[in-house]
Amino acid sequence: MRRGFQSLLSELARQGHTVAYVEPGVPLGRPSSPSPRHSIFDPNVTLITPRTIRGQRVPFIAALNRVLVSRQVVRAWRRLRLPDPDMVILHSPGAHPFHWRTFPQALRVVRNHDLLQGPNDARAVRGAEIVLTTSPRYARRGGVAGATTRYLPNSSEDFGHARGSKDVSKDSNIRGVVGTMGTFSFPTDYPLLAEVTRRSHDLRFVFQGSFWDEHGRDMLRSDNVEIMERNDCDPRAVTAFLRRVQVGICPYRRTEWTLHIAPTRLLAFLSAGLPVVTTNFSPETLEVFRDLPGVFVAADARGFSRALYEAIEATTDPTLVQGLKESAKPFLASAVAERFQALVQDALSSRRAPSGAT
Repeated sequence: MRRGFQSLLSELARQGHTVAYVEPGVPLGRPSSPSPRHSIFDPNVTLITPRTIRGQRVPFIAALNRVLVSRQVVRAWRRLRLPDPDMVILHSPGAHPFHWRTFPQALRVVRNHDLLQGPNDARAVRGAEIVLTTSPRYARRGGVAGATTRYLPNSSEDFGHARGSKDVSKDSNIRGVVGTMGTFSFPTDYPLLAEVTRRSHDLRFVFQGSFWDEHGRDMLRSDNVEIMERNDCDPRAVTAFLRRVQVGICPYRRTEWTLHIAPTRLLAFLSAGLPVVTTNFSPETLEVFRDLPGVFVAADARGFSRALYEAIEATTDPTLVQGLKESAKPFLASAVAERFQALVQDALSSRRAPSGAT
């Protein structure tokens, strides 16, 4: 479960909503957590982990698994005595929308993160009553579903407590500690990062998260680089990282896909009052932050490296730090949850309105 969505579900649960998250099925024969159970990150969120038959890529088995999963979800629902859901959200647009048939009375919702990338994505979006996208670019284009598309930004916890005195380094040659966290995959600009670490040899870089590309990870190895493979779904890991670094970085490549992303790590940095240095990966995503003191948008590796030193100097300005924290408030889980509830309530009201009513 992505951190932004996880924080949103937690906030909705705290506000009194019944929240259940159905995980992808685990094939029989493989270890699986008990189902249903409480989330280890939030005891108010219920997790259901169905068991499936191996061979999901075979059409017949895939269809059989959909029936099995639906039955297990309904059985768990009844055992927990949960009320029938008002809405069923497909967290991944490419997911098969069979859960909508499991609870046919529920509002059909898709939580779409990115650009639609295939027929399965388009099928789910066309069948939805409302599409909640985290991408300003996708919302502006209207998506496939036209008027049903609504912009709901990614959310973040409040990491203001993670900012404190930074133990930069016992080595007097190190001028500062900067870094980034999350998933390091194809959006990451590895060549730019590698060049920046070489140019900024008197800075220490901390890269925390999961690496999908061993070659990319090897490109980042250097005496001034610390690589920590850690699950950033764990709030403790995120807090520990934010307490270590003085500046957060967002080193994304500009592609058609990254034009649509809305990274939660950017929000976490701002919430903690950390200056940010970023590539210009998505003008629309960065629009609300671009002119914010403490946010530096770099065009190339040389500009990125230069901005890192400016950002480190900016950490001494308490007014600037407070401004960064204020900029994150509309994206905190509590604020996004209120917006989410308003969007869903509007959709439910429209659904109940008599035909022809406005």
